Amino acid sequence: MRPHLLVPTDFSMPAKKMVKNLDDFRFAGAERITLLHVREAAYPAQTSLEQDDYFRELLEETATDLRSRGWRVDIRKEEGRPGSRIVELAEEVGADMIVLANHGHAALSEVVLGSVAADVLERAKKPVFLFCSKAVDAPLWDRIVHPTDFSEAADRARSWAAELALEEGSPLVLLHAVDDRYSSERTAQKRRKKLETLRAELKTEGLDSVEIQTVHGPPKKMVVEAADHYPGALFVMGSQGRGWFGDLLLGGTSRAMARRGTHHVLFIR
Repeated sequence: MRPHLLVPTDFSMPAKKMVKNLDDFRFAGAERITLLHVREAAYPAQTSLEQDDYFRELLEETATDLRSRGWRVDIRKEEGRPGSRIVELAEEVGADMIVLANHGHAALSEVVLGSVAADVLERAKKPVFLFCSKAVDAPLWDRIVHPTDFSEAADRARSWAAELALEEGSPLVLLHAVDDRYSSERTAQKRRKKLETLRAELKTEGLDSVEIQTVHGPPKKMVVEAADHYPGALFVMGSQGRGWFGDLLLGGTSRAMARRGTHHVLFIR
C-alpha cells in the first residue's frame, strides 16, 4: 500500500493541524500528495483575484514545507462547490485516499459535521480519512478499532484495518454490537464465534494483537459509547453507499462517529 493522498485545505486551524500530522501517514508507505484548495466564488471581481493570489501563496508555502519533509507534492487550485470538486478531483488525479479535516463545532457534547465533509462523505468513491483535530495525535493513533456487522462493506473495511495494523504494528480491535431487541442468545453466540474465527484468520496473516469485543444494545449507541474506552484509536468503518451520508454501516454509526468528532475515522466505500 503506497497511497496517493488528496489533501484539501482551507488553511483553517484544523486543516493546518491535519497537514502538520501528515508525516504519520508514512506508515502506509505514502509518498505523494495532491494539495488542493477549492474557492467557492467563481467570478473575476478584484477581491476574488486578490484572494486567488493569497491562497496560491499559501498553497506554495504549504507545499514547500511538505517537500522539505520528503513528500512529492502537486498543487491544485480549483473553483466550484468544494465537496463536489474534491470528489471529482480525487478521480481525476487517481488519488487512493482523501484526507479531510473535521471542521465540526461542539454542541451538546457532539460535533456538527461541516457541510463540505458531509458532502464528500456522501459522494466519495475513494476511502476518506476524517482527521479530528481534537483527537489524540501523538502518536496519531494507538490502536485500530473495526466495528463490523459481517456485511460485504464491513469485509472491505476489515481488509484495510488489518493491512494498516500490520504495517504499523498496531493492536486491532474487532467490535460487534448485538441488538438484543432483534437477536436471540443463540444468534449472539454465533456472532461471537464469527468474531473468534476472524481473529484466528487475522493471526494467521501475521497480526499478533487482535482483540474481540461484543457489546449489547442498539449498534449506533453502543459502538459510539464503546469508543470512549479507546480514546486514541483510529476507527475503520465500511459504508453501504445509500441515502444521505451513504446510509452508513451499522445504521448510522459511522455518521454518529464522524459527528461526534472525538476520533479519527477512515471510511471505506
